[in-house]
Amino acid sequence: MWKAGDTPWEENTDWKPYLDIENHILEQGFQENKSTVELDGYYCDLEKYIQMNKKDPNKQRPIKRISSVDINKRFRSKQRYILQKPELKPELAALGWTSAWSRFLLAAGVFSVIKNEELTERVEKAADGILEEGIKHDKQIEGKWIANELRKVKDEDRTIIGLCCVKLFTIESFLYPLLNEVLRESEVQNTGMECVHEFTTELGKSQGRTLGPFCSLLWFYLYENPSQRLTYIYRTASLTEKNINDYEKHKGEWMVWIDFSIATKSKTNALNSQENTIYEIKVRDGGVPGVIDVSTLSGYPSENEVLIIAGIPYEIKAINYDDQLKKYFIHIEL
Repeated sequence: MWKAGDTPWEENTDWKPYLDIENHILEQGFQENKSTVELDGYYCDLEKYIQMNKKDPNKQRPIKRISSVDINKRFRSKQRYILQKPELKPELAALGWTSAWSRFLLAAGVFSVIKNEELTERVEKAADGILEEGIKHDKQIEGKWIANELRKVKDEDRTIIGLCCVKLFTIESFLYPLLNEVLRESEVQNTGMECVHEFTTELGKSQGRTLGPFCSLLWFYLYENPSQRLTYIYRTASLTEKNINDYEKHKGEWMVWIDFSIATKSKTNALNSQENTIYEIKVRDGGVPGVIDVSTLSGYPSENEVLIIAGIPYEIKAINYDDQLKKYFIHIEL
């Protein structure tokens, strides 16, 4: 943890936790008896327990190590089951399920079942790509750590590799927001041939090369390992009147979430959120390909998180307003 605020050396200044990935890097350095550990933007002196700004070493803050933390009491600083981009995109649903589910992977050239003999090479490409993106986004240390974790499992079976990808994607790091932003914003077009897509920008081509391999490893693991016992899961969002009207307009139609989404199994968690809208999502009996309970993998069991595959289609069943709770409920079925 590190002392936050403008007066970090005062006794009453609050302590703030490091990001998950930073904690992993710091703990690894501690276990290896390193005197100094490098983070993106900082050096941490593990002998004096001081954090120093790389650009200005005189900017220092106290740090401390807590040896035992009850993970059942941990919550994310910002819940991931809150939709950041709740606007409907009916034009994506109109592409058809195959294109909606796989448009990024198709354009990146990695939308085909990964054979066992291809796994090691795919993991290597995923590691190289994330390291490259880390450098581009001033997250070289985070990128290097994620790449190293992937390489540790490159010769394992597809289940162990898939679980590693889930854990790396769900920890707090630059990877989760970056990959989802790329999935939402990439400009992809159909070439006129069935299931043949291409990026329309050089940036898209570059991101397809760097993030496509990891995206494919995660995507196929989720698709092949759906959770069987989920019935209802929940997401939340702050919707405008226009957003609500759009959902009403498209009631009974199928839409898609184009990025990897997080929901929660806990209705209580959803009700306690500050957002004005709750998505009550019914998961059909027997499970849905690409919907997997990750509450034991993410490091935040109290969040009761469920990871949803990129591009999943959903049907808008009904919309109603609860006068007592002062919240809209959008009923969805996967």
